[in-house]
Amino acid sequence: MSISCSSDKLNTSSAYPKDRLVPATSMQEKMKRFSDNRVGANDAVKRVRDLGNQLLVRLLIPSRAAGAVIGKGGSFIQYLRSEKNAVINLPDSDNPERVVYISSNDMLNIVSCVAEIIPKLEEGRYSPESELRVLIHHSQAGAVIGRAGFKINEIRESTGANIKVFTDCAPMSSDRVVQFSGSRDAIVNALFEVMKLCQAVRSEKYAQTPIRGVDQPYDPVNYDLDVVCSYGGFPPDKAWKNRRPIGGQMLGVRPVPAPFHGVAAAPPFASPIGVYAQPPPTIFAEGPLQTVRVTIPNDLAGSIIGRRGERINRIRQESRANIVVDPPVAGAVDRVITISGLPSQIRLGHFLLQQCLRSIPPLRRPGVA
Repeated sequence: MSISCSSDKLNTSSAYPKDRLVPATSMQEKMKRFSDNRVGANDAVKRVRDLGNQLLVRLLIPSRAAGAVIGKGGSFIQYLRSEKNAVINLPDSDNPERVVYISSNDMLNIVSCVAEIIPKLEEGRYSPESELRVLIHHSQAGAVIGRAGFKINEIRESTGANIKVFTDCAPMSSDRVVQFSGSRDAIVNALFEVMKLCQAVRSEKYAQTPIRGVDQPYDPVNYDLDVVCSYGGFPPDKAWKNRRPIGGQMLGVRPVPAPFHGVAAAPPFASPIGVYAQPPPTIFAEGPLQTVRVTIPNDLAGSIIGRRGERINRIRQESRANIVVDPPVAGAVDRVITISGLPSQIRLGHFLLQQCLRSIPPLRRPGVA
């Protein structure tokens, strides 16, 4: 494959020899160890950062396309690693989508890899247009969209690609999905422009928008069928639906015994220690302002609020949601927190509350001696 720059446009043509099996080298063996398919999202991102000043792009792909991206006997992914001087990680997942991590010290190496991966994603699809979905931190979305949509419209016009930034974060993460569609060349050029806007790794060569707030990469283990359309994920096939466990993919915690303040008791939701009430996930479809009430152990309310309200105010600012901690009720073991705003703001506010709870030392948690 070759890439040449002309008028800030990238022209691509695939040169991957089919059925090529690249001999292993010491560098490839090192990359293979890096690509242990049992790592999760946090581990995968951490390993890339441990490599030094590397640029990173994360592709969200349907699990059914993973085999084509890997290639027979790993031939295609080995080809990309050796020919494009990139580190590629594709963690395993039993859910309908997976994340491809592509890192290199050169942005052109990354977009070159992506240009070769796009045709692999089209296998089995019947559409005149190519498509690509990329994960970015929610704090960088504003830079991509621009004031009144100016920047995203500029990229659309200059590259010819259709671009959509989904409003909701992916489940249990701080990531949003950017969807590109159009010709392969248009998508690659648009991705190049978005990378220049979003790149969080320090580099004097490219414009950068540093990540702000909590950084929780999306892990497909948290795939949630109920909100897949709102964050830009991939719907499951019939086989996955048939083997889906009752109650979905979420881990169970203490349910709320009865409705309160007009909000029905929620289905179990994954939580480390205490945010254990949530309305049905369908509430997170985009729409008008919503109100959600969750509960936390009363003993942890002070840790959530912070000194002079510092912690709760930070969560309000980062999520842009209206968050109110109700005063304690005599004899009650729990406190009610009311979160109001757009569905995406509610989701992020709920997530940040959970992150705050996780940061509390075990000895300060209720029931721990």
